[in-house]
Amino acid sequence: MRVRDIMKPRIYTCPGSASLGDAARIMAEHACGILPIVEPKSHRLLGVITDRDICLGALAGQERLDAIPVRSAFSWRLVTCREDDDILTVCRAMSENGVRRLPVTDRRGILVGLVSLDDLAGLACRTMSDEGVILRDVVTRTLAAIGEAIARHQGPMTTEVATVEE
Repeated sequence: MRVRDIMKPRIYTCPGSASLGDAARIMAEHACGILPIVEPKSHRLLGVITDRDICLGALAGQERLDAIPVRSAFSWRLVTCREDDDILTVCRAMSENGVRRLPVTDRRGILVGLVSLDDLAGLACRTMSDEGVILRDVVTRTLAAIGEAIARHQGPMTTEVATVEE
């Protein structure tokens, strides 16, 4: 099975010149948690911004979202895949990099789609053959590895409760 068989070819994007408010509105309107940042004319992938990036950018900026440029908060470190990559390669890339979604690019770096852990899990649930059993195991291990990578990045969980002064 290849990425092209399960990726979402129609995805919403955002230019680097947009504000965090613009990106948040696109995400809210289309119920998505990630927007690839592309060059407007060439559609070449520059980075991605997630709903988490927007929250952290807003917290750091202490300004209105419409006043904070996307380019100040989006992820420049890109982990991508290609349409002809196999599913196991994608799972490995997600596991090793602690990400749940990968932009799909062509040989020139042009964005052609997006593949997510949700896409892989859906495929695993729909596949009833021995291949499906293997894929369910791989997806489960991928999810566990992503969780471990996130925990390493964020540090240990605490039970402290933050209070907000009024």
